[in-house]
Amino acid sequence: MYPLRSDNWKVQNWSDYHSSVHVVRLAHNSADKLIEGLCYEVKRNLSIQVAEKPKREGVPHFIYMSSIFDFRANEIIFLWIHYLIRIFF
Repeated sequence: MYPLRSDNWKVQNWSDYHSSVHVVRLAHNSADKLIEGLCYEVKRNLSIQVAEKPKREGVPHFIYMSSIFDFRANEIIFLWIHYLIRIFF
């Protein structure tokens, strides 16, 4: 288990793992641009980085779980999932 609040996870070797599970729980229901930007940074950008690392290191399975109660979720959640699926297939 590697916490993602620091960059330490980026230098760890994940090649011995069979699966990588990324769980994101960050939700808001506000039109506040600061909160929206934080959600975009965490749920999209960080999730893409976390998905690319195990792929580069040969981990065969990546599981992504996220809350979907989010501002504009209907517009963007499917794009994130589609991108994460494209990384591994």
